[in-house]
Amino acid sequence: GMVFSVELLDREGGKIRASLFNEAAEQHYDLMQCGRCFTLCNGSVRPAQKKYSVLKHGYELVFDGRCQIHMVDDDADIGAVRLAVQKIASVTQMPVPSSVDICGVIVSAEHPQEFQTKEGKALVKREITVADDSGHSVLVTLW
Repeated sequence: GMVFSVELLDREGGKIRASLFNEAAEQHYDLMQCGRCFTLCNGSVRPAQKKYSVLKHGYELVFDGRCQIHMVDDDADIGAVRLAVQKIASVTQMPVPSSVDICGVIVSAEHPQEFQTKEGKALVKREITVADDSGHSVLVTLW
């Protein structure tokens, strides 16, 4: 199957994860653009699967082929996503697992590596090293 997820922000500043499956993912992937406003209909609500989301919301939205998603005019009352940028040096003090916003410079980047899982699924990963003015760096794996 196919799936893609988005983080939605409302005018009260609330954030919730929405996942579109199969037909919905295929039909709406190109439409959904970061920073644009949408109406979403015919989804369902379920408890959030925390291992797949960094958001604090206790629920998430799920959409299948019955959903209707339409781009609408921008709403000036909806703010922008606000990051809580931390120094890389502070990452070692955080509980595992944690999510963190960092701002840094890419100091090295490895070539993408292709490999297969034990189940035969093809994956691509790339590792980059990011440093900031705290004098620390972190290795980040992009999937």
